[in-house]
Amino acid sequence: MKAFIETFLNSFAVSPSTMRFENKAIIVTGAGSGIGREIALSFGREGGKVTVSDIIVESAEKVAGEIKSAGGEAIAVKTDVANDSEVEEMVKKTLDEFGSVDVLVNNAAWWPVKYFVQQTQEECDKKIKIIY
Repeated sequence: MKAFIETFLNSFAVSPSTMRFENKAIIVTGAGSGIGREIALSFGREGGKVTVSDIIVESAEKVAGEIKSAGGEAIAVKTDVANDSEVEEMVKKTLDEFGSVDVLVNNAAWWPVKYFVQQTQEECDKKIKIIY
């Protein structure tokens, strides 16, 4: 999977001197792993100031550290996107740190591992709140 993601992202690659998102503040939800991680790292490489948002704060901190180690700017924010107050806090921290929100990538997702007809109403509501 990692090779596929790298190939996909590299298809959009530009020369290292092109900083398409320089000084742009970017929030990526679900950025602690997988596709969200790669999106956050890509924005960091392109000069973006990245808010790495994830429900697992340790994962977000690791990705933010990777961006910083590569010379970029990043903060990690623990965010459950189904919790309105945590989303508001994520935006506030981004504004406090970077001054704006120029790009928002809603990458966070959740789904129970069962057939739709077996899902409870609460599971359906949670999935809709997170994904949509």
